[in-house]
This record gives sequence, C-alpha cells and structure tokens, in this order.
Amino acid sequence: MIDDAGYGCQSAVDFTYFQTFVNVPSGTAVTQFTINFSGMDDGSRITIYNANYPSGVVDPGSYVYLGGSGTADLAGYVTEGQNRVVVTQVDDCPGGNQLQSAVVTLNGQAVQTVCTPTEQTFTIFGANGNVGDIDPYSQSLPAGATEWQPVYLTGGHPWGLIPGTNSWVNFDASNTVGLNTRTPYRIRFEVPADFSNPSMVFNLKADNRALIWINDTFIDSVDGQGSPSIDATIAEPALHPGVNEIRLMMVDWGGIVSFNYRIDVTMTSCENIADAVLTPDEAAVLNNAPTADAGLDQTSEITSITLDGSGSSDPDGNLLSYSWSLNGTEIATGVSPTISLADGSYTLVLTVSDGELNDTDEVNIVVATNQPPVADAGADQTFSCIVGGTNVSLDGSASSDADGDALTYSWSLGGSEVSSAASFTDSLGGGVYAYLLTVSDGQAEATDTVVVTIITDDEAPVITLAGANPDSVVCLYSYADPGASVADNCDANPAMTVTSTVDTSLVGEYTITYSAVDASGNPATAVRTVKVINNAPVVDNPVGEVVLSYGDAVLSTTIDLNGVFSDPDSHVLSYSAAIADPSVATIGLSGSELTVTLGSLGSTTVTVTADDACGGTVQDVFTVIINVTGDLAESVLFSLTGTDMNRGIDVTSGNVIVNDIPSSSSNHHDDDDEDDDDDDDDDDDDDDDDHGDHDSDHNGGSQYQLKIGRNVTTPAGYSIRANAIKIERQSSINGDAYYNELNNRGSIAGTEVSPIAIPQFVNLPPFAPSVPGTQNIRVQRNQSQTLDAGDYGKIEIKQRGTLLLTGGVYNVRELKVGERASLLFAAGAEVRILRRLTVDERAVVGPSDDATITAADILLIVTGVGSGNGHGHDDDDHDNNNIVTFDHNSTISANVFALSGSLRMKEDV
Repeated sequence: MIDDAGYGCQSAVDFTYFQTFVNVPSGTAVTQFTINFSGMDDGSRITIYNANYPSGVVDPGSYVYLGGSGTADLAGYVTEGQNRVVVTQVDDCPGGNQLQSAVVTLNGQAVQTVCTPTEQTFTIFGANGNVGDIDPYSQSLPAGATEWQPVYLTGGHPWGLIPGTNSWVNFDASNTVGLNTRTPYRIRFEVPADFSNPSMVFNLKADNRALIWINDTFIDSVDGQGSPSIDATIAEPALHPGVNEIRLMMVDWGGIVSFNYRIDVTMTSCENIADAVLTPDEAAVLNNAPTADAGLDQTSEITSITLDGSGSSDPDGNLLSYSWSLNGTEIATGVSPTISLADGSYTLVLTVSDGELNDTDEVNIVVATNQPPVADAGADQTFSCIVGGTNVSLDGSASSDADGDALTYSWSLGGSEVSSAASFTDSLGGGVYAYLLTVSDGQAEATDTVVVTIITDDEAPVITLAGANPDSVVCLYSYADPGASVADNCDANPAMTVTSTVDTSLVGEYTITYSAVDASGNPATAVRTVKVINNAPVVDNPVGEVVLSYGDAVLSTTIDLNGVFSDPDSHVLSYSAAIADPSVATIGLSGSELTVTLGSLGSTTVTVTADDACGGTVQDVFTVIINVTGDLAESVLFSLTGTDMNRGIDVTSGNVIVNDIPSSSSNHHDDDDEDDDDDDDDDDDDDDDDHGDHDSDHNGGSQYQLKIGRNVTTPAGYSIRANAIKIERQSSINGDAYYNELNNRGSIAGTEVSPIAIPQFVNLPPFAPSVPGTQNIRVQRNQSQTLDAGDYGKIEIKQRGTLLLTGGVYNVRELKVGERASLLFAAGAEVRILRRLTVDERAVVGPSDDATITAADILLIVTGVGSGNGHGHDDDDHDNNNIVTFDHNSTISANVFALSGSLRMKEDV
C-alpha cells in the first residue's frame, strides 16, 4: 500500500526497479553502508537480499517522498559475500519516474552501481597509418625472439584491403622479410566480468595461411582470405573476464609475407567495451604472471624420465611456453618432455612464460639403476692321490649384490643344474670338474666358475710353467728363464730337467723344454716358447714444417732428433738424413743434432732415418720452406737507402720500408721535394711545436730516408719503417711507424716503435741478379706490343704506347714507361731491372683488364747497378740517388724493390 502522506494523486501507481550488487570481502567489518537518493518521484525505498536475508529485508527508514533527497544507512543489513541492493521507485502521479541518482557507499568508498546490460560491439582494425608505422594492437614472435616484438605497417597488397584499413602488417616493415616461415602474432583485449552471449567475426587476408586461436582454443584457419565467425557456444567457453588473447599463426610459402585484418567482437555487458582492445603497454599492466608447477619429485630405476609441467597455469588463460633447465642450461621444452639422465641426483628448473611474465618451479629427480650382482664360486680346488673318490665342498656364499638385493643360486655341471643352495657338497671320482655358479638379484645375473681337480695316483707329474708361455724377450736383452714347478699327485718331490735353445742376439722363436718323472715312472714334459722380438723406433714428435725466412737474424735451425724419435725397447738409435733439393737448404748431422741452413727461396723435403741396430728403422719426412719474413714479404715499396712519396699518394696495402742509411756519397736530400710544405702559402712555422721534432733539413741537420708529402695515406694493418722519417701535413699513417728519428706534421693511428736497429733486415732474400740481353724493345707512340719472358736490353714505351707482358721472368737492362703509356701484365711476373726504372706522368703499371692476378703477383726488382748516379739520362729527376722514379699521377699496382738506391714517387701516384 502506498502512503501519499496526504498528497493524493494515486490514480495510476507503477513501480520501477533499479538494482546493483555489492560484494563484501571476507573478514571485512562493515561500519558504514549508505545509499544517497536524489530526485525521486514520487518516492523510493530499499530492499537488501543476501545470505542473512535471502527473501529480502526492507529498511523502514529508507522511504523518501516526492522528488526529495535523502540518505539511508543500511550497515546493519549488509553481510560478507554478495549483497543484492534493489531500489524501488514508486510513481503514483502522472509524469513518469524521475530518479536522478542513487550512490552506494561502503566504508567510505563509493560502489559502482549496476546498469542494464546492453549488446555492444568493438572492432579491431589492422591496420591504418603509414608504411613503417607500428600497428598499435598486434605483436609478433619471430623466429629466435624470446619476447613479443612490434608489428609494422607494410602498405598495400595485390589482394586488396579489408574495408576500414589502408595497410597490411608484418613483423618487419618490409613484406618480403620472413618468407617461408611460421610466425605467431597476438592481439589482446579486455572482457568485462559480466559479459554474456559473445560472438566474433574474423575478416582476414593472409599471405599465405592464418591459424586462429582464442586463448588456448583453436578456432579456424584461413588460406588466402576468409571470414570465419563463431557464436556464443564457442566464444563463451573460450573467453574469460580480464585480458584475453587472439593468437594468429601466420604461415608463409614465399613471395610476399603479411596479413590484413578486421575483427568484430560482440557481447552483452553493463560496462562500456568500446575501448576493450588493448595496446601492448596496456595489456602488460593488466597481465598476471603464470604459475609454474614442475610436478612431483621422482625416483627412478631407469634413465628415461618423463617430466610433468601440466600443473602450471596462467590466471589470464594465456598460452604458456615451457623450458626445462639443468644447472642453468636448457635441456628440454614442452609440457611433458622425456629426457635421459644417468645415475645421480638432479634438480631441474621449469620456467613457464606467457610471453611477458615468467615463473619457475623446481623438481628433484633421483636416478638409481640396478647394479648386477657379483658371483663368487670360491677358489679352484685340487685333490691329489685320491683312491676311488672324495667329497668336495662348493661354497658361493661370498657372492654379493651392491644394491643389497636378495640373491638366488644355481650350480651347474656339464650344463645340468646340481644345486640351488648357496653351498653344497658333491662326491667326485678322478677327473677335472668345472662348476658354473649363476647368481641372480631378480633383474640381472652373474656367473663364476670353480674348477675341481681330482688326481689319482696313476697320473704323471704336472709341470707348471712360471711366467708367460709363450714368453718374449727384447733383442740384445738378457733372458731370465721364469722357471717351472712340478707336482705329482703322490710324489712330493719328482725330479725335473731343463733344456734351453734361447739366443737373444738374433730375432726368432726358441724353446725351453722341461722334463719330469715321478717315483712311479710317469713322465711329463712341458715346453715354453720364447720369442726374441724387436720393436722398431717410432716418431713421437714429427718435425713438421721448418720455415726459415730471409729478413730474420737467424738463418738456420738445429733439431735434436732424440726429441723426434724414440725406441720402445730403449735401444740407442743412430741417424741418417737426406735432402731432396740441396739448392733450397743444406743439412748437417752431428750425433743426434740435425742443422738446416737456408739456401734459395723455395721448398724441399728432408728425410731422417732412425735405426735401432736390430733391424728396426723408421723415417720422418718434413718440409723445409725458405721464404721472406712477413714484414718484408708484405712490402709494397722497399728501398735500400731512401724513398720520397710526394703529395697525394694513396698506398692501398703493404708496408713501406727503407732498410738502411745511405752512405755519405749518396745522401738523400730534402731540398728537391716538390711538395715540401715550406713553400705552401698556408705553412705556419708556429705549427711545428704541435708536431714533435722540427724538420732538421732546415737547420743543417740529418736527412730523412723516408719522406712522406702532404695528403699521403697508408693502410691500417701495415707499417712504415725507416731510420729517419718525415711526414708532412694532412698525411694519415693508418698503421704503425718504426723509426729512430721522426718529424711528424701528419697523424699516426697505429703504434710508434723507436728505437730500431739499422739495417732493419740484415739478411735480405737472394734476389736473382738481372742478366739482361742485347735486344732493345721500343714501343712507338700510340702502338701496342706483347712480349714473352726473356732477356732484353733497354725497354722503352713511348707516349700512350702499351706493352703487355705475358708472365714469367724478364731480365732487363733499363725500363722506361713514357707519359700516359701502359706496362700491363697478363700473368704473374718478376721483372729484374739492372739499372733503373722510370715511370712518366700518368703512366700505368699493373695487371691487364682481363688478368686474374693482383698487385702481389707482380714484382719489380731494381738493382741500380751502373745507373750512372743520374748522369747521362734524359729525365728531369735531379736526385742523383734515385734508381726508381714514379712521375705525377702515375698508377702502380705492383711490389717494388729498390736494392741499392732510392725510390721516388711524385704527386698523386
């Protein structure tokens, strides 16, 4: 009945119900529970349903009239657990129900009221944006990755776009990265606690296949493109409140790899699900760590162990990965892998991961496999002088089992079982009896044999040889007969004689005969075979490869052959040696010491024979290589007394070496350096203080054997070496520098080594001398010519001429390459120049265009004999000591050795 308090207007009464649910945690003391009303027309009241009031209780003070506001304190009605709060609005006048608000407060905290559930849809698009942008919602786990990675927009695709999108996506910004792979992707979204009746529609374009999961429930697959959908019968059990995951496994078969998607998710809820789709950062905040469960500890008698991580779980329902490790090393993956472990105790660690968070658990495994028993049938037994027969006791009680298992016994004689007891007695006549004892622990068996010998008085004596038979002795060693013993079943002391033919001075086979007769006249004979043997010497430590290098201080090596060979019989060895090519190296043998001394460049073999004087020999064959020490071999420019490198020279590989100091008659002056910075307008003497020593050439001091002009570059990994070095500004020495004196205005990137010994290489390689012929070769201007290996006089290539050398050894008196001329090499070659080498401006020296060789295969050796100290020549090089000159802008791809004078390189070589 409605009490209108005299206000009337009861002609049309209706009721509107609003409800919410309040869950009070266990153990919570409810001190305050109120509902604030506002704008109720024409009145309202409150009913509470819970465990104490299953039929509901109405608070009598909760009725408010006619659009007023008020507060009802209901703390006395609320209990732990779920409380259903129903607000009933009464309308008994025209105008409808006007409840404006009803705020529920529990212990000072406002409780969100329950709305009327509505069906809602949210859509996930993949993707919109620019190529290279990160898809805001999806993540990938490419091969080799341990954490989820971003997904990128790759642009369009020949298959078109799903409406609402403008780009396909891939784990890389390129749609060709990841071809022929299987790559997992995931998209996460939040499901409200009150969700119901969910459904999903997938609109997918996948190049080439997409497999679809919701959490751990497989949904469907799409080849190319498709629109699979699921209703509530599938979606509802697959989803859960909180963070959920759509998992896509993209399978590619080549060509283009990417996919395009639109996913529509529909469900009924009171909550607004418009923003349910989560970015990775949002999902990470909501994500809960999984729980690892490695299963129960195990004790096994077999080595094959099956692990069990099936008890692991994830509160969010995410798919988990499983990793099993032992001592920090992964040994298995998967939920329940089978592994093999040897005997012992192990602690395995299971790590489960949901892709963002991990958890671990340990399981202890004890493997104790069965150990077989040990059978012991006792010692062999012999009975002598027996008449008729005798009783023999057999005892296997000494048998054992390491595991303490109970044993069973079986004695057999001649294949038939005679007893199953641990010990027993048998009656035997004359003869030899072999009893086989078999013991078993129920899983494994073991056997042992005991021999029982019954000797009657009609048997001949038994001769037992001490030591080995057959026996052996090493050649030239003395042999001591181990002897023999004789026994008779009745005669306690039968007589025995010995006859020996052993001779240890000769390898062969000999015999020792032992003869005995007992008191009854029964004879016995035993023969020992003795072999005189010899074990040949052996090579314990092969000599291996012997390398001697010109340029090193020591040009020979001594090998103690006693460290190479040994004799198993400890015989004193004698040695002999032979060398295949005495021109490459010489050998000397004194006792056990073999000396190898280098000769000419090349390789040969040495054969050493060891002899033990008993017919045993062995050989060791090793290779001797005569080469050039590494720093000298890697020289691209080598001169004996001086090298000038004018501005702009770029050395691409190799060392630059000036080996010695010139004599006073051939001083290498600094006053003819065309690019000396002293003439440059930008030279500032004050800068000298920033670059080490001053240029002593300007102060009447010593001269420089290696001069490096401006803008010169040398490569890293190589070095420049000279007694005195001058480096101009803007030059970069990218390797090391070896010197006694340095004037550095450039830069040195490598290590500086000083002081150094001069000459740097005392023992230079035996460069073959040039023995030129008399035939002069002249290539006229703009002409071409091909020349085979041989001996020639002067070779001159006129302006723009070309001479092609086919390869091999060329002996030349003098070689001049004119302006813009070319000296080309079709194959590796060694050009031996007696006097001098001149390469004019813009000339080219190096491999031909179609050659397969490099600069290292071309060797230019200039002896400088009879060069005339620069007089009588038509070149403009006024430095008397230069026997090699490269003019401006010439191109040199070869190794150059100036053996007596200096080497000069003008600008931009």
